[in-house]
Amino acid sequence: MNNLIGSKRSSIFLMVFALSSTAIAFVFGVFIGNTIPGPNIFSQDTLSSWVTAAATVVITLLTFILAIETWRLRAEQTTQIKNLQRESIQPSVSLSLNHSPAGIHFMDVKVANTGKGIAKNIRFLFRCRDGSLATEATAPIVKPFKELAMFEYGIESLGIGQELSSFVFSFLDLESEIGQDVFSPYLDILISYEDVEKHPYTNSFVVDFIQFKGISKLADSPAENISKEIKKLRQTFENSNSSVRRLNINVYDSEDRKIEIEKQESRLAEIKRKRENPTQ
Repeated sequence: MNNLIGSKRSSIFLMVFALSSTAIAFVFGVFIGNTIPGPNIFSQDTLSSWVTAAATVVITLLTFILAIETWRLRAEQTTQIKNLQRESIQPSVSLSLNHSPAGIHFMDVKVANTGKGIAKNIRFLFRCRDGSLATEATAPIVKPFKELAMFEYGIESLGIGQELSSFVFSFLDLESEIGQDVFSPYLDILISYEDVEKHPYTNSFVVDFIQFKGISKLADSPAENISKEIKKLRQTFENSNSSVRRLNINVYDSEDRKIEIEKQESRLAEIKRKRENPTQ
């Protein structure tokens, strides 16, 4: 678009330059011709009239060109303002498929709005590798997605920065559900949505299951380790309420410990005294 605007401005500049050069050449030619000795076909008044007429024509043409250029600039500015206004409310709905923190075999799907505006009337269309409509009959992998209401019925509204996430399937159960190699399915998910002014947008997300083949994990992430430790603590506190396991919690302070030590020393001294003087 910038190249088109630049070419238009160059054409207008050349046109103005050509008209100005023609007018200047005409006036200069008339002036030179009038100074050459010999019969002169133009009188002084006629010469002035021709120069005035030529200048008037040139000024009229330049004014007309200037008006056209002004109108074009205003139209371009209006278009740019409308585009900026539209960009300020433009949503951007994306879809991602990631491993669940619960395990590498479990997959979570997330729909997020990363744009600058609210997304409305979000709908999902599943297509096969050849671009045809994917159904549960032609592509069994669609079934786990369709079991989620947001893919079956769509999402009415998704705010700025808002996201919806859910578990969608497990590789451990996928083979028995789809009856084929778990890494063979392919889906092209077309996402259609609107902004608050009902301008339509589309986005697409390709799920090629072959990309998950061979992925493994050697150790848990720090977040998973923390989660496991918190789970152990919770189980410990839950079991502390039963009669089988109880927590041994020392709630004495320093003063309590001092009194307890004094009592123990007093008892020991009494026992020692009785052993030394059994008749007493």
